Amino acid sequence: MRTAELTAIGVPRCYLARMCDEGLLIKVGYGLYRAVGRVAA
Repeated sequence: MRTAELTAIGVPRCYLARMCDEGLLIKVGYGLYRAVGRVAA
């Protein structure tokens, strides 16, 4: 998932870092995240 895609569906950018800290997301690269337990397609 890209930052722009997440903010487009209403996820505030500040939540992304928080979700990474809580282990819900993994930052794969600049502006690119994936959910824990999911394989990138």
